[in-house]
Amino acid sequence: MENILKSLQILRLIEPGEKLVNDGKYSEAVSFFTKLIEKYPNESVLYDKRASCYIYLENAEQAIEDSTNAISLDNFNLKSYFRNLRCYVFLGNIKKAKYYAENGLKYSKKSNISNINNELFQIELDNINKIQDLLNSAKQSYYQKHFIDALKYLEEAFLIADPTLEQRTKLKKGVSILGNVITNGVCKEWQLFRGKILLKCKQYLVLKKIASTMEKKYPSYLYGQFFTIYVKYIYDEITVNQAQSKLREIIKKMNNEDDNENDFFDNDDIVNEILDFLKQSEELESLRNKYNDEYKQGNYYSADHGYFQCLKIYNKYELYSISYIKLLSNLSNTKSKLNNYKLSSEYSTKAIELLETFVFGSNNKKLEIKIREINKSLLYKSLFKKLYMRRASSYRQQQYYTKAINDYEFLLELLPNDNEMKKALNDTKNENEYNNNNNNNSNNNNKSNYKNNIDRMNQDDNYYTILGLNFADNPNTDTIKKAFHKMALKYHPDKCQNRNDNHIESAEKKFKRINEAYSVLSNPELKQSYDNKLKYSNFFKVSMKPKPNIPKKKTVSTDELLDQFIKEENSKKFFFGLF
Repeated sequence: MENILKSLQILRLIEPGEKLVNDGKYSEAVSFFTKLIEKYPNESVLYDKRASCYIYLENAEQAIEDSTNAISLDNFNLKSYFRNLRCYVFLGNIKKAKYYAENGLKYSKKSNISNINNELFQIELDNINKIQDLLNSAKQSYYQKHFIDALKYLEEAFLIADPTLEQRTKLKKGVSILGNVITNGVCKEWQLFRGKILLKCKQYLVLKKIASTMEKKYPSYLYGQFFTIYVKYIYDEITVNQAQSKLREIIKKMNNEDDNENDFFDNDDIVNEILDFLKQSEELESLRNKYNDEYKQGNYYSADHGYFQCLKIYNKYELYSISYIKLLSNLSNTKSKLNNYKLSSEYSTKAIELLETFVFGSNNKKLEIKIREINKSLLYKSLFKKLYMRRASSYRQQQYYTKAINDYEFLLELLPNDNEMKKALNDTKNENEYNNNNNNNSNNNNKSNYKNNIDRMNQDDNYYTILGLNFADNPNTDTIKKAFHKMALKYHPDKCQNRNDNHIESAEKKFKRINEAYSVLSNPELKQSYDNKLKYSNFFKVSMKPKPNIPKKKTVSTDELLDQFIKEENSKKFFFGLF
């Protein structure tokens, strides 16, 4: 009787606290129940009530402490078992969660109050086992580099751990079924692991969302800080030096917290991969700056070759970032300078698609969405403009006028008051119209253009003679290099500062032609292509000479003769030409 009266008294005492909880005043409710606990320290229900307040305040550790105290005072406090298992799932401690699910089920059966409680604990126990299996599968898939599978298993575990996610998630086509949905209902370690997998799956926009969550919600979580700095670097929001400075500070904190003199990162994949990334990126950035200097000096072939070597290293280590996109932009630029407009447009396209993935999450967004998002991200607006302009120019050089017009129109949507863009668009449309109007005469025009090219190559002023060399001598790389240095020294504009304006202008033009000649002849691929053109032109000089003593059996056009000749030469293992 005394116990019943005491219980009724406690129930009356907790009513004001329950009202505070119903009004959403959780901190005040905590203070209220704390005072009651000080007065009645052996009442299980008071700890239970305060634990529920801590859960609303997202303080799982304190909720576990109070629920554990409640259980120690009353083994049949089933709410506390349930609360503890859910809190441990939230903290990512599956072993502890399983312990409270099993014990909750045991005492529920002993109490024999309701079969519903037994079913509830059995469902929770089954779910915990499922989560454990899914997490193991996610880790195994990740280490086997099956990243899509790893993400699928992990996100399925998320949906079980936080049932509210299912209500906020729309299943859709794509890599992630959760997309940008906030996943704060699961432990921060799992969220970080998801970020690591999304990086491998190139889901950069979701990656950025996770980094933002780590920074705002878990500011003292050192691994989260590590990850946030990493994501800021790949988005070009901080430099390599800034990133490494911040990382050194975090490493000190990690070592101090663990009081461990050993290599702290031996068994930590996330930290190891990020440190490797930053180390490699620092080396690549230094290398890229070196070739940027080559470009500024007009050594386009050397810069192009260097950029391509950097690109291979980036691809080898999958170091995809805004820096990688800028490297693609550099390559597009050097290809354009070397008149390789096809590769220039291809590199621009690759850079645009990757940049759109970074900024929009995909490259399939509608035009109005793209324009809005680009204007919001001022950091990348100039890069978008540069890439689209270069691609449009390269398309134009290849006479892909429709593609060029599309790019210029996109740029005008982005920069509606840009007069330079308007002029480029109008000029391209005029060229396209002229091309269409003369389509019926295209064959004749092509023959005429090709003849003009041949005539130009037959002139004495070719790239070899510009460097003081003879094409027929087949000069090697060292000879070409020595000839270039000799001619460049002779005609450098700085040597003509005391001459008249006409002499200076002439020297500048000559120096430009010398650089142009060297950029082609020092590139094995460009040189071979150029040599073939000269060989073909020489062939025509010989082949087209009149032979009065030999009657012609059949008239063959120049184009037909060229096609036949190239076909024959391509079938041989090497080209005879003049050698």
